[in-house]
Amino acid sequence: NDIREYVGIHCSSGGGDVTEIGDQNLIMGTAHVGHDSKIGDQNVIANGSLLAGHVVLGNRVVVGGACAIAQRCWVGSYAMLGGGSMVERD
Repeated sequence: NDIREYVGIHCSSGGGDVTEIGDQNLIMGTAHVGHDSKIGDQNVIANGSLLAGHVVLGNRVVVGGACAIAQRCWVGSYAMLGGGSMVERD
């Protein structure tokens, strides 16, 4: 994994769950990964993107710059989210 400057990754908020980050991901500067999130393999999370708690990203997802993904959303493998978009549903 390549985790760049000022990235925030929160640990689990309670017993029995974990924040997981798979292999070969690029998480660019100032991105945020919320508690209890699950990130698959070979994803790109661009600068300033925000993943709330309990978010699930599949494999090879591209999250454009300054995207926000609301809590408990699932983003499937091979999805591409345009810069500045807001994801509120699966």
